[in-house]
Amino acid sequence: MLSQVVELIEKKDRFAITSHIRPDGDGLGSSLGLFWLLKALNKEVEVIMRDPAPHSYQQLPGINMIRVVPNVDRTYDAIFVIECSDIDRPGLDDLEKEFVVNIDHHSTTELFGTINWIDSTAAAVAWSTGVRSIGASTAIAPNVPLLPTTPERG
Repeated sequence: MLSQVVELIEKKDRFAITSHIRPDGDGLGSSLGLFWLLKALNKEVEVIMRDPAPHSYQQLPGINMIRVVPNVDRTYDAIFVIECSDIDRPGLDDLEKEFVVNIDHHSTTELFGTINWIDSTAAAVAWSTGVRSIGASTAIAPNVPLLPTTPERG
């Protein structure tokens, strides 16, 4: 699965990243970490969310670049869906029509993506699952800002 994600990133150029409605630290940190990783690879990328980021996360690098939208309103080569149990969780209309890369750490997540990368051993999606592994695979992790997350408890 990781190899499919890396191959997609190497071959394509235009990406969006999203997470679930009412975003939390894991969803925001993971999305922004992947955003900076793809930027470092000279990819055209944006983070789109249905809901704005809570005030407590306004210090995260790139938070001001998140577009709050009700639907997928632009053309992308792929959309990374971070920490969502199903295709409806991001709350974005028309998401099901897109090439989706589903990245999560919950074992109960539906395999709704064109590519599904589920690591149920990770405490959080963020650095431990997606961004760190992709960064290591592309040898640019030192150029990506380290973003805090809030792994789920209990």
